[in-house]
Amino acid sequence: MNRPLIVVLGPTASGKSALAVSLAEAVNGEVVSGDSMQVYRGMDIGTGKITAGEARGVPHHLVDIKDPREGFSVAEFQTLARSAIADIHQRGRIPILAGGTGLYIGAVVDPYEFGAQARASVTSYREGMRRLAAEKGNGCLHALLAEKDPVTAAKVHPNDIKRVIRALEFFEIQGRPISSNQGARGPGGGSSGVETGAKPLGGGSVGIGRSGDGALGAEPPGGESAEAGALGAGRLDGGSAEAGALGAGPFEGGSTAAGSPVAGPGPLYQTRFIGLRWEREQLYRRINGRVDTMIRKGWAEEVRLLLEAGVPEDAQSMQAIGYRHIVGFLNGQSPWDSCVEQIKMETRRFAKRQMTWFRRNPRIFWLDAGGAAGQRAGDFVRDILQDVLSDFAAVKNIRDRKD
Repeated sequence: MNRPLIVVLGPTASGKSALAVSLAEAVNGEVVSGDSMQVYRGMDIGTGKITAGEARGVPHHLVDIKDPREGFSVAEFQTLARSAIADIHQRGRIPILAGGTGLYIGAVVDPYEFGAQARASVTSYREGMRRLAAEKGNGCLHALLAEKDPVTAAKVHPNDIKRVIRALEFFEIQGRPISSNQGARGPGGGSSGVETGAKPLGGGSVGIGRSGDGALGAEPPGGESAEAGALGAGRLDGGSAEAGALGAGPFEGGSTAAGSPVAGPGPLYQTRFIGLRWEREQLYRRINGRVDTMIRKGWAEEVRLLLEAGVPEDAQSMQAIGYRHIVGFLNGQSPWDSCVEQIKMETRRFAKRQMTWFRRNPRIFWLDAGGAAGQRAGDFVRDILQDVLSDFAAVKNIRDRKD
């Protein structure tokens, strides 16, 4: 039987980080970030990294491991996250993968491979994307593009499938949006051209180009711009492009393009999925309040310092919801009040898309967070802990007998 893994997921601003910390305390665990933006140093306020006090001494992995000038692919994340999980298991502890970036979570928990075979066939990727559009509609493809490359998505009509697929293909192969390609004329033309240890948690900002003091925290308000993975999406035959589909069956036949997964040998972990959900209006109020709090903490100044440190405006890290909007404000492209409202609106839309994917995954044990909004996350832990630990105890007993 495979070794245990707890996955804590849910939409942005749902309280995943607090729940992950409480679970880690209860099961002698450590947290592995499943967030695509908290890998970047210096991006603390806008990605909602929790403080050392909030982390309460629980080790967190895959936070502050990349310079914000660098790109970061799901294939790289898969390697780092699985290495961190193996290290946690080796030390006799329980890993807790926490985040709302579905593509990243799916790439870790499901047996998908990003090797040479996956890089071999761009044609299979295109066919998979066309099949996805035929089965789920053009809007589904456009929504995937909006998360990977919102700048291009805003310029391309959902029914322009050829350009949408080309932009998605560029992102999968290059690991960055086509809109960041210097001199590109858009998706229809132009050039197309292991650090796994837990970070010490501390206060203050994180310097660029060095390991910092940041901590894994609640997911950014829309910062998870790589949320392209179809969490719980249906299976596609012949090399699906629905990377990391939690709740989907394995891919059948063929490989996919670079950065897209192909089926592996079988389940990697004995996994329990725990999801946090809120009534829509409650969640939207939390999102709005959270953005306001981040603004008060100095989010605009954080973005200004990143730009002054040499992070390009078109860097992958700066395409996250909120960061790109503040860049626009700093460049005089929009007034401040309009900028803030746009951040809130796009974050709410992002949360809605997250929940649409999550609801399709039958493996998730859902917790109605709204019914216990005034309670500590530890109350959630108490309600489900016995069930979770009973599964993991069985795994441990089998492993102990083998040892």
